[in-house]
Amino acid sequence: MFSTQLQNDVAVFIVNLKSASKDESDAFKHLLQENIDKGFIKLVIDLSKCNKIDSTFLSSMVLALQQVNSKSGRINLVVAKSEVQSLIDKTGMNELFLIFANRKAAIQNLTE
Repeated sequence: MFSTQLQNDVAVFIVNLKSASKDESDAFKHLLQENIDKGFIKLVIDLSKCNKIDSTFLSSMVLALQQVNSKSGRINLVVAKSEVQSLIDKTGMNELFLIFANRKAAIQNLTE
Protein backbone atom coordinates (compact mmCIF):
# COMPACT_ATOMS: atom_id res chain seq x y z
CA MET A 1 0.00 0.00 0.00
CA PHE A 2 2.76 2.44 1.04
CA SER A 3 6.52 2.23 0.75
CA THR A 4 9.08 4.40 2.47
CA GLN A 5 12.56 5.42 1.36
CA LEU A 6 15.09 7.49 3.22
CA GLN A 7 17.38 9.75 1.22
CA ASN A 8 19.75 11.58 3.51
CA ASP A 9 17.44 13.46 5.90
CA VAL A 10 14.39 13.25 3.61
CA ALA A 11 11.70 10.62 4.19
CA VAL A 12 9.92 9.67 0.96
CA PHE A 13 6.48 8.05 1.13
CA ILE A 14 5.26 6.38 -2.05
CA VAL A 15 1.52 5.82 -2.21
CA ASN A 16 1.11 2.61 -4.23
CA LEU A 17 -2.64 2.95 -4.75
CA LYS A 18 -4.78 3.84 -7.75
CA SER A 19 -7.30 5.41 -5.39
CA ALA A 20 -6.31 6.75 -1.95
CA SER A 21 -9.34 7.16 0.27
CA LYS A 22 -10.64 7.17 3.83
CA ASP A 23 -10.06 3.41 3.95
CA GLU A 24 -6.29 3.95 3.82
CA SER A 25 -6.05 7.35 5.50
CA ASP A 26 -5.65 6.07 9.08
CA ALA A 27 -2.76 3.78 8.15
CA PHE A 28 -1.11 6.58 6.18
CA LYS A 29 -1.60 9.09 8.99
CA HIS A 30 0.01 6.61 11.40
CA LEU A 31 2.96 6.04 9.04
CA LEU A 32 3.57 9.78 8.68
CA GLN A 33 3.23 10.36 12.44
CA GLU A 34 5.65 7.54 13.22
CA ASN A 35 8.33 9.08 11.01
CA ILE A 36 7.75 12.61 12.27
CA ASP A 37 8.15 11.26 15.81
CA LYS A 38 11.50 9.76 14.72
CA GLY A 39 12.64 13.27 13.78
CA PHE A 40 11.99 13.37 10.06
CA ILE A 41 10.67 16.83 9.19
CA LYS A 42 11.53 16.91 5.48
CA LEU A 43 8.98 14.71 3.76
CA VAL A 44 8.06 13.88 0.18
CA ILE A 45 4.69 12.27 -0.48
CA ASP A 46 4.68 10.66 -3.91
CA LEU A 47 1.12 10.47 -5.28
CA SER A 48 2.21 9.84 -8.87
CA LYS A 49 0.60 6.36 -8.96
CA CYS A 50 -2.75 7.68 -7.70
CA ASN A 51 -5.54 8.41 -10.14
CA LYS A 52 -7.72 9.71 -7.35
CA ILE A 53 -7.53 10.82 -3.71
CA ASP A 54 -10.36 11.87 -1.44
CA SER A 55 -10.60 14.66 1.10
CA THR A 56 -10.04 12.32 4.07
CA PHE A 57 -6.74 11.13 2.64
CA LEU A 58 -5.81 14.72 1.86
CA SER A 59 -6.56 15.71 5.46
CA SER A 60 -4.05 13.14 6.74
CA MET A 61 -1.38 14.97 4.74
CA VAL A 62 -2.52 18.34 6.12
CA LEU A 63 -2.24 17.05 9.70
CA ALA A 64 1.30 15.91 8.99
CA LEU A 65 2.08 19.28 7.43
CA GLN A 66 0.93 21.08 10.57
CA GLN A 67 3.25 18.92 12.65
CA VAL A 68 6.32 19.37 10.47
CA ASN A 69 5.67 23.10 10.09
CA SER A 70 5.74 23.45 13.88
CA LYS A 71 9.24 21.94 13.75
CA SER A 72 10.38 24.12 10.80
CA GLY A 73 10.03 21.24 8.36
CA ARG A 74 8.35 20.90 4.98
CA ILE A 75 6.35 18.45 2.91
CA ASN A 76 6.58 18.33 -0.87
CA LEU A 77 4.13 16.43 -3.06
CA VAL A 78 4.71 14.55 -6.30
CA VAL A 79 1.58 14.66 -8.45
CA ALA A 80 1.31 13.22 -11.95
CA LYS A 81 -2.43 12.83 -12.53
CA SER A 82 -4.71 15.72 -13.44
CA GLU A 83 -7.58 14.49 -11.23
CA VAL A 84 -5.35 14.56 -8.16
CA GLN A 85 -3.97 17.97 -9.10
CA SER A 86 -7.51 19.23 -9.62
CA LEU A 87 -8.59 18.21 -6.09
CA ILE A 88 -5.48 19.80 -4.60
CA ASP A 89 -6.22 23.01 -6.51
CA LYS A 90 -9.94 23.05 -5.64
CA THR A 91 -9.27 22.60 -1.93
CA GLY A 92 -6.54 25.25 -1.86
CA MET A 93 -3.91 22.74 -0.80
CA ASN A 94 -1.68 24.01 -3.61
CA GLU A 95 -1.16 27.03 -1.34
CA LEU A 96 0.17 24.77 1.46
CA PHE A 97 2.28 22.21 -0.40
CA LEU A 98 4.95 22.60 -3.05
CA ILE A 99 4.01 20.28 -5.91
CA PHE A 100 6.48 18.61 -8.25
CA ALA A 101 6.13 16.44 -11.35
CA ASN A 102 8.74 13.92 -10.20
CA ARG A 103 10.28 12.56 -7.03
CA LYS A 104 13.84 13.65 -7.85
CA ALA A 105 12.84 17.32 -8.06
CA ALA A 106 10.78 17.13 -4.87
CA ILE A 107 13.69 15.63 -2.92
CA GLN A 108 16.20 18.03 -4.42
CA ASN A 109 14.10 21.00 -3.33
CA LEU A 110 14.31 19.82 0.29
CA THR A 111 18.05 19.24 0.24
CA GLU A 112 19.08 22.62 -1.20
